[in-house]
Amino acid sequence: MSREKKAGNPPPAPKTGGERVLLPKQTRQMQDLVASLLDSSGNQREYLISVLLSQVSPSSLSEPSYKAVRALNSALIKQLITSLRAGRSVPLSTVLEFCKYINLFPLERPAQFHAALQTAFTHATEHTQEQYQQLEEVELLSLLAALDDVPTSVLSLEELESRSAPANSCLHIVHQFSLAKLMAQNGKLRDFTSLWLRLASDVYQQEGAEAAMFILLNWIKMLDWGNRTATKKLLLLKFGATLKNAGNLLSAILLYELFSLEDKLVSPPEKMHYARQLLKLPGILLNPQQQQHVYFFAGNYYSGMQLNIRQSIRYYQHSNYYLHRAWIHLQSLSGFLREKLPPLKYTAVSPQLERRVIDLESQMSLQNNAYVETLHANYDQIRELYRKVEELSVTDKLTGLRNRRFLSDNTHYLFQLAARHKASICFGMLDIDHFKLVNDAHGHLAGDQVLKSCARMLAKGYRRSDLIIRYGGEEFLLVFFDTNQEQFCHLMDDLRKKLAAHTFTYKGVPIRITVSIGVTCETAPCLTEKALHACVERADAAMYQAKNGGRNRVVAYQA
Repeated sequence: MSREKKAGNPPPAPKTGGERVLLPKQTRQMQDLVASLLDSSGNQREYLISVLLSQVSPSSLSEPSYKAVRALNSALIKQLITSLRAGRSVPLSTVLEFCKYINLFPLERPAQFHAALQTAFTHATEHTQEQYQQLEEVELLSLLAALDDVPTSVLSLEELESRSAPANSCLHIVHQFSLAKLMAQNGKLRDFTSLWLRLASDVYQQEGAEAAMFILLNWIKMLDWGNRTATKKLLLLKFGATLKNAGNLLSAILLYELFSLEDKLVSPPEKMHYARQLLKLPGILLNPQQQQHVYFFAGNYYSGMQLNIRQSIRYYQHSNYYLHRAWIHLQSLSGFLREKLPPLKYTAVSPQLERRVIDLESQMSLQNNAYVETLHANYDQIRELYRKVEELSVTDKLTGLRNRRFLSDNTHYLFQLAARHKASICFGMLDIDHFKLVNDAHGHLAGDQVLKSCARMLAKGYRRSDLIIRYGGEEFLLVFFDTNQEQFCHLMDDLRKKLAAHTFTYKGVPIRITVSIGVTCETAPCLTEKALHACVERADAAMYQAKNGGRNRVVAYQA
């Protein structure tokens, strides 16, 4: 018995509202039909296609509904994926090598155009003017078909159907993609489905299973899924992890379609997983706008979900770059259409181009707003982080005063200001007398308590511009601006008396201390680290003079 008779006479599906709906019990028969279709041609292929289409439309004169077509198309694609995953493969497909350029039409760079030409016409030693024109024609055809609601005066379905498809297999595929797009726009759903079945069969026989998978992915991309996007996701996942990880054109299409699914179908971590895989692929496999979408999502993800500002900013920077590239590509598209179309036809497609300009402007505004909102949302976190880092690096942990690192790293602008106004700067080095005896007699915890209490007393009563620094151990450095030596010595002596009169306590035990203070005042600019250290050394030397003179006193530096 012939294959046609085996496959023929399918059981009639029940009618529902004037249309036929595919039933689960017909799945086995569809498997046989699809397997036969891939290796068929001519009348046999047309018969098999008519049998498959009879599931949703009993007559070639009646158009099925979108609902019925979606159901049939998803069932067909599912069976084709199963068959192709077990089908024969071709080591290197010319079609796949060429088709990576379709997403980049119009090809802006001469090198890309010549590479596409060389791939399409592999056996040509020299390319003719006719071949150049053929490639440019399919570029134009593809771009016009891709414009939403392209006016019929520019590109009509009847005109395209009447053209004979290019004999070249690479250009033939572009022609068929364009024809399928117009069929979908014109509601020719039966012809739309037939075209994809023929194309999948042709490409499988000529180029192998992997190239036929490429046809299926574009079929899925072009089909209007309506509210059945969950079915679309299931079909995409059916291609398998091997294809997702292949790192080729098929991976790029599959991953980007998964990445682009609506949020209710793809969680942010899942979408970010697809984004990471996409960003590992060669740049030529995605066009600038696709790259921009991926990087923009990654920037939002790392700012909102991961709170990783550094990584977020990095992705936003890449997104900005590809947004710029998308503008350049749109300009190239407009220039190409202006050059290739008559003035009236170019005027007809101008509204579609203007819509793309508006979309890009909206994306730019959205990106800028998202970037600013990201910074605002994380401002408090950033500020708190900087505060903690600053405190850890320039604050003495025990007393809460500034430490020596603060003196070196953060006071330069104060010294510049003093030099500009020719104001004097006074340094006082304060050391607690016989502090070791406090630790020996009462313990180190008591010594720590005395240091903290002493720091609180030093911090009180002085101007905000005055610096109180724990210089090390039991030493404190006081730096006052716009004060002469006589005034500063008087202030230091009052401080000495106040500390000597104060009774410190630890666990109820009274502790008394005295301090020795060395003073130096400078009127020369103190703008370098070397000059600053020299001033501190002079104050330190004066403090040792105070100790050698009997302690509990203030001594001004004498050269």
